[in-house]
Amino acid sequence: MDLLRQIDRCLIKLGTRGNEQQIARVLRVELAAAQTRWAAGIRNKWNRTFACCDDRRATTAARCPEACLLTFDVQWVTSNAHHVVNVHRGPGRADMLNWYHDDSGDDAAHEFGHMLGNADEYADPACPTRSPVNTGTVMAVDTGPVAQRHVSFLCDAIGDGTVSV
Repeated sequence: MDLLRQIDRCLIKLGTRGNEQQIARVLRVELAAAQTRWAAGIRNKWNRTFACCDDRRATTAARCPEACLLTFDVQWVTSNAHHVVNVHRGPGRADMLNWYHDDSGDDAAHEFGHMLGNADEYADPACPTRSPVNTGTVMAVDTGPVAQRHVSFLCDAIGDGTVSV
C-alpha cells in the first residue's frame, strides 16, 4: 500500500481462487453474494473509524483541522491481487487466505485485520504466551470493534498520529 498525505484511501485488492473442484462446489452466484457480504463487512468495520492527524495533540478527528480518514477500498480482482483468498464450500474455520463461502462479513473483517498485519487476540491453548488476549476487539471476537492500535501503523508511516472519528 502506498501512503500519501493527500490520499485518504488505502486500496486493498483481493483475489479469489480455487482449484476447479473447489470452484465447481462454490457456485458463481454464491461467490458473488459472499464477496458482497465480505466487502461490506470489511468496510463497515474498518472504514472511517480512525483518522491520521498531523497535530499529535488532537485526540479526535473533530479536533484535527486536516484529519485524513482511514478508508479501505476492497476490490475483487482476477490479477495483481495484494492477497489471494482461497474460497471453500463451508462451513469451516477461516484463516487469512482460506475463507468459506458462508463466512459472515464479521469473519472477513477479522481476516482482513490479519492482512493488515494484526495478530489474533483471543486465548488459544496452542499459543499460551499470546498477548494481548480477550480484548473484545475484532481480532479477539469477530463482532468486536477495531482498536486504534490496529491501524496506528498506517498513520505512523506518514508521520501522523492516529485519532478516533
